[in-house]
Amino acid sequence: MSRLRKAKAPARGALFAATALLIIFSSLSWGAAGYDDLAGPLRGIAMQAEEGVGSASAGQDLLVLIQFKSPMAAAANNLAAYGARMRLRHGARVEAFVSADNLLEIARLPEVAQVRPPNYMEPCYGATMSEGVRLVGAIPFQTAGITGSGVTVAVIDLGFGGFDSAEIPVDPADPNEVVSFRADGTMGSSTHGTAVAEIVADMAPGAGFVLIAVDTELSVETAAHYVANRGIDVVCMSMDTRGGPYDGTSSLSQKIDEVRNRGVFWVNAVGNSAQRHWMGDWADRDRDGFNEFNVGDESIDVVLPAGNYRAFLSWYQSAGSMTNHDYDLVLYDTSDNEVSRSGFTQNGDDPPLDVLNADIATAGTYSLRIERVSGPDVTDSFQLFSILQNLEQANQVAESSVTIPADAEGAYSVGATRGQIVTLPNQPSLQVDELETFSSQGPVVGTSRIKPDLVAPDAVSVSVAGQTPFVGTSASAAHVAGAACLLLAEDQLRTPDELESVLRTQAVQVGDDPIPNNQVGWGRLNLRVGADSRPPTITISYPENGSTITTRVPTIVAFINDEGSGVD
Repeated sequence: MSRLRKAKAPARGALFAATALLIIFSSLSWGAAGYDDLAGPLRGIAMQAEEGVGSASAGQDLLVLIQFKSPMAAAANNLAAYGARMRLRHGARVEAFVSADNLLEIARLPEVAQVRPPNYMEPCYGATMSEGVRLVGAIPFQTAGITGSGVTVAVIDLGFGGFDSAEIPVDPADPNEVVSFRADGTMGSSTHGTAVAEIVADMAPGAGFVLIAVDTELSVETAAHYVANRGIDVVCMSMDTRGGPYDGTSSLSQKIDEVRNRGVFWVNAVGNSAQRHWMGDWADRDRDGFNEFNVGDESIDVVLPAGNYRAFLSWYQSAGSMTNHDYDLVLYDTSDNEVSRSGFTQNGDDPPLDVLNADIATAGTYSLRIERVSGPDVTDSFQLFSILQNLEQANQVAESSVTIPADAEGAYSVGATRGQIVTLPNQPSLQVDELETFSSQGPVVGTSRIKPDLVAPDAVSVSVAGQTPFVGTSASAAHVAGAACLLLAEDQLRTPDELESVLRTQAVQVGDDPIPNNQVGWGRLNLRVGADSRPPTITISYPENGSTITTRVPTIVAFINDEGSGVD
């Protein structure tokens, strides 16, 4: 638990790769008009562009998220006049391609609250069949001829590399089966979505498939609108995003609620963040401006490989949707040197969110600290998520580590249990049905809402190179989405609420604690053919209502109508 402290502002992915900047924060005049509203690495990029130095002024367009002060302002503003190419608009948020030369001009607009890098989605990490298919009871459905026929399932993911040769029943040339909302217009190079879709196909090989490639949070909202309008029955999304709030009220989570209300059964991985999450209240007993995670301990250690590293800090639960409570998330090395800081400014019209984006030159142990920059002396409540890298064990908080949009009430969120006995690198040895240590846990922040809703197998086989065994809540969500297809094919009158009820009723208990609970929800996915979703209707035609029976042995004529499957 080293106590550490000069600053390198990293790039984010390929879109910022050409702008590898070394920014000494103390040399920048952040108070200049517009700079306060440029978040993270965009400040340095704009500074270099304005001064005509470095590679930032080379004319490269950057994908950014422009947060306007109101939806009306976002709709009325003509960003093209400032050289921007709008990509997506949802409410007060606009994703647009903007040149480095125009960043500061847009940030200075009075109707703009903040310009920041967009929130990217993260994967929740045939001849080959998932071991989970047999474990959860899908084989009897398939043997009975129930394979998902008549049901359409959409798999939404970052990429579907090699999908045209994978064990997925889609036509690569059919634009109704292969859809992209990515900025580059492709299906993406990642094979994560391919592996997810293959598990769904293992479960429900007769279902109709739609593969939808996305990249940012707004592109997922666009995809959600698309599936609802197309009348797709089931969605499987084995991805999440950070930023907050994590109480189900984020724009993306509310979009999932809307889609569920329109009849779509949305299955989402609950996330792999149980060991990558900390939450707690501001404490600064020595009054030095840094948060104490424990008494006298102002840092959380994290072991990082060389490369890009990101972490998210938010304080929505105490500060509201917009705030002037300004904090930075700062990364230090073991020599007490500042490596990188988030650098977002909260000046009253900005969300309580900071994103640390660091380029790590040398693998090793680093430390995270929360620094108060400005604002009132209040006790804010924080959520901190580390991307891909575990926090030191002493500061891991599994409770309420559910990510977005698995926190949505309308998302059927799925955690992970081990699907087979297998040795995995950097993972503990577990028996079948034991909860994976990384599987995110509830409750949803600020509520008593239990998450996950269910758990299902992971560590299963897929044919996709580099993805087997497929470990993570991604694989688990795919099993549940496939199960939903089977249940809907068995009884196509089932509503999303009835699907949820059947899945809960048929689940088997795992672990020692009573269910439901915030580790495994209502239990592990289990299927039984012939479940009934609703009671029959009984209509008595004789004797008529209100008539008097005068015979010793009366005759009663009744009709029973039992919709759907099963026997009541």
